[in-house]
Amino acid sequence: MAILSNPDEAGGAFTTLEDGSRLNWRQWGDPEGFPVLYCHGFPGSRLEAALAHEGALRLGLRLIAPDRPGLGGSPPLMKADLAIRADILAGLMGRLGFQHWGVLGVSAGGSYAVAVAARHPEQVRALSCVAPLVPQAGAEGMHLLARAVIRAAARHPRRFRALVASLAPVLRRHPRWGLRALRPWLPPSDQAALADPTLRRIWNASVQEGLRQGGAAAEDLRALVRPWPLDPAAITCPTRIWHGEADTQVPLGHGRWLARRIPHCRWQPVADQGHFSLPSQCAGAILEGLRDDLGSTPFPGDPR
Repeated sequence: MAILSNPDEAGGAFTTLEDGSRLNWRQWGDPEGFPVLYCHGFPGSRLEAALAHEGALRLGLRLIAPDRPGLGGSPPLMKADLAIRADILAGLMGRLGFQHWGVLGVSAGGSYAVAVAARHPEQVRALSCVAPLVPQAGAEGMHLLARAVIRAAARHPRRFRALVASLAPVLRRHPRWGLRALRPWLPPSDQAALADPTLRRIWNASVQEGLRQGGAAAEDLRALVRPWPLDPAAITCPTRIWHGEADTQVPLGHGRWLARRIPHCRWQPVADQGHFSLPSQCAGAILEGLRDDLGSTPFPGDPR
């Protein structure tokens, strides 16, 4: 299987899992490094991991970034709960020959990262979540638009799918409109981060690719807002939760809610950082923490 290491290439590789599921994914960082499953946000794609490419390359981490079902190039999966979707992501790592690996999740991907770690404790050696979206934590501090999206996904699934289907072609053609709609609610740190053309390019490309299948993307968020069929307390690996104290997309309370429920979790709030600035401006520190938790020595049987 061809491995893509150039962060400017948008392509990916398809892998068929043992249960017949197919995922499109690509690799970032060090192709010989310790494997880390990267869980992107909503409505993102494998291209989001470009934010962490340079840091992972420097630190010897091999990021495996799949498109979740219905996003990017991965076929949709209807009415599957968070546990089933987490098992599919874990299945990709097994299919690629990894016995042990880390998990890194950003925003909505944080919920998927938690689910993978909770359901596969024997394989996951370290977990890091960045501004994780946890609907159980409530909407306090969340701006109006984000709150409306979460409420629609939870209470009106058909309408939400129709809404995503109608907005997808517009946002794919004009991705800057999505960021422009959010701007009135963004803190100064996010405003400054999104002024960087490289960061905007990465976010826009990730969303454009993520919405390639239109309304099929809606099921990804729907799985998060339904009752979770898993308990974060089942996580046994070293865990860090990073959250910007100025985040208005996913308020600080979400990360705090999760940190209180994961045993031995390191809660790492970051002053003045927002939802977009945290994973970009603090990528080095986040990846260094994950590497430290993983340890410098590979586990027996892991391919290098």
